[in-house]
Amino acid sequence: MISRARLEVIADRIIRLCGSGLDRRSLVREVMAEIRRVVPCEGWCIATIDPATLMLTSSIGEGFAPQTSGRFLQLEYSEPDFNKFADLARRTPSVGLLGEATGGDMHRSARWREINQPAGLNDELRAALVVDGACWGALDLLRRTESGSFSQAEAKWIAGLTETIAAGLRAALVLDAPVVEDTVAGPGLVILSDDLEPIAMSTTARAWLHELKLLESEWMGPMPNVVYAVVARLRELEGSEVALPQLMPRGRVQLPNGRWIAVQASRLTTAGGRRQVAVIIEPPDGAELAPLIVSAYSLTDREAQIAQLTLRGLSTKEIAQDLGISPLTVQQHLKVVFTKVGVHSRGELIGKVFEQQYWPRLKAGQGIGPDGWFAAPN
Repeated sequence: MISRARLEVIADRIIRLCGSGLDRRSLVREVMAEIRRVVPCEGWCIATIDPATLMLTSSIGEGFAPQTSGRFLQLEYSEPDFNKFADLARRTPSVGLLGEATGGDMHRSARWREINQPAGLNDELRAALVVDGACWGALDLLRRTESGSFSQAEAKWIAGLTETIAAGLRAALVLDAPVVEDTVAGPGLVILSDDLEPIAMSTTARAWLHELKLLESEWMGPMPNVVYAVVARLRELEGSEVALPQLMPRGRVQLPNGRWIAVQASRLTTAGGRRQVAVIIEPPDGAELAPLIVSAYSLTDREAQIAQLTLRGLSTKEIAQDLGISPLTVQQHLKVVFTKVGVHSRGELIGKVFEQQYWPRLKAGQGIGPDGWFAAPN
């Protein structure tokens, strides 16, 4: 039994790592090293997920047979199974134990039969990494039979870290791609010196800062209060002996037009050892459906909306409620979507979109952009 004090120490370390400005690979490996100190596992994976479609875009892990990756993804998106990441992303908490989901009979899971058991792995703990309503990643932990099953206490501890890891993973995607695309709704990036002097910023960041300054008196500092607040939290996090979750360097602000944006700070250190701070400003509600998918199938705006919600696992009734239309209208649009894409069911739609739009890029090792979609090749 791991002591509560030990769990708190490891959680503090993970919180610090997620605000430290590490690149994605380093962040994933260091976070997993800390997790395994208190939640031992023989197999693990942390993946990035496109928040628009809840489909995997990259993964780093150990303990899986490489030749099974294609089948793993096919099961995840084309066939029924337990604790799929897209399903977990819609739950609170967004964590699931395979033994519990299958009622103790893990043979009921195709993933367990075809992927886990042949690799000598047994029980599985999965989590969707969601922050501000958008899923940016997934966590998969597996144990051999001799290591025993995951406990509810372990699942609860992981659940308490999902938002922190999601925010860290999200920040890493922006910091890994410093040339941020300037779009009205896209993420903005500001680089500050350690004494809070602006060094560089994207055009989008400048626009976001202007909107934030409209909330404040003219005599206040050159940067909006929320920027100073998240940088102060970052410094407190770096300097404190105990890192509480509420110290995560991330804040949300409602703009004059009613729209919400998220502001987050991460530490940067240049090759010459100079300390800087990266401030990321972005809408917190996830990316829009990747334009490539829309153009590939000539979907209208409404068809694209319904396709996106279908890919995210919403039922016809839920889609109707979300869009303010009738279930019959949703079904009519879905029929058209199925015809254009050349499928006959929701499962076939998800499988085909993944196979045609995501799998080739995954195999090619294509990088991920700040919006969660694959970055354009250099």
